[in-house]
Amino acid sequence: MADLPPQNELEQALADGREGRLPMPDFLKLLLRSPLYVLSGSEPKEDGSGFEPLIYPHPEEGDPMIACYSSPQRIGEAARKAPFMFQVICGEFLERLPETTIGVVINPGDEQGFELRSPAIQSLVQAIKARRTN
Repeated sequence: MADLPPQNELEQALADGREGRLPMPDFLKLLLRSPLYVLSGSEPKEDGSGFEPLIYPHPEEGDPMIACYSSPQRIGEAARKAPFMFQVICGEFLERLPETTIGVVINPGDEQGFELRSPAIQSLVQAIKARRTN
């Protein structure tokens, strides 16, 4: 899928960031309000029960990384491993993650990819919560 052009604002921001045309703080603001497509091995319920995320180990440290996608067109063969998909706003999804070593990889293996390790996720979640209280 490396030849797939950007499909939406998030993918254009990923490309712009990689090329140095978008500062990281601006990218992160856009990311937090962008929809992500998340796969699950079973059908998730409204309350989140039944969610079985597609997880890849981080290539260097081995920490678990939940696979998310910036558009359904980027999912490809991963749908065979986890056939259920739901859409969620990135910031809302990050707030629901447990405070563990789990991270998120957006578009794993794709040139339009991006990783958020657990410490970065916790910092973003703290910023989201702080913004709400102000």
